[in-house]
Amino acid sequence: MHTHVDFLKLLREEVPESRRTGIDTAIVNALLDAADADTGFRRHNLLTRAATEARDRGLSELRVRAEMALQQTDPNSLGFTRLRRPLIPPPGLFAGARAHIDAAVDLREALWRTAQDVHPAMREHTDDAQALEGLLRIPRTRINTGGPVQVAPPVDADDDHAVGLQVLAMDFLGHLAAEQLDRIHERFEPDEDSAA
Repeated sequence: MHTHVDFLKLLREEVPESRRTGIDTAIVNALLDAADADTGFRRHNLLTRAATEARDRGLSELRVRAEMALQQTDPNSLGFTRLRRPLIPPPGLFAGARAHIDAAVDLREALWRTAQDVHPAMREHTDDAQALEGLLRIPRTRINTGGPVQVAPPVDADDDHAVGLQVLAMDFLGHLAAEQLDRIHERFEPDEDSAA
C-alpha cells in the first residue's frame, strides 16, 4: 500500500492538471482500502492519513467517509496502554486551602471561598473584574462538535500542551476543593436547615 501511494504521488507530479483529481482520489481510496483490511492502531493511523489527504486535496466526500470510519473506531481497540502515576500535591497546598476556609466568618462566606481562584495562573486574561473564576471553574478549550475526529496528529494541535496543563490543574484543584469542603464540614457541620 505504501509503495502504491508513493507511486501515485510521484505520478501526480508528472501528469496534466486535469488528471490530478483522479490520482488524488486513488491515493485516498488506497489508504481507505488498506484501513478496511487492518485493525488497531494501524487502522486508526491509515484513516487519519486518508482524512488528512482528502482534506488537503479538497475531496470532501472521501474526507467524510474517513472521518465517519474514525468516529466508529473503538478507542480500546488501539492497543494503547496508559501509564499513570498518583498525583501527590504538596502538603502546603492543603494547609493553604484549609486556612482559606478558616478565615471565613460564616458558612456562606466559606462556600463562596471555595469558588475563588487558588492561583493567579488559573485566571484567563480578562478585564472583566466581575467574572467569577474559581476552584471549580472548568477550563475552556475548543470543542469538536463533529465527534472525536483526528485529521492531524495530536502533537500538532495548537493547544495540546495547554489542554494537558489544564487537565493537570483541574486534577490538583479537585483535591483542593475536596479538602476545602471537608474543612467546611468539620467547622460548620452543615445540615439541610443551614443549606437552605
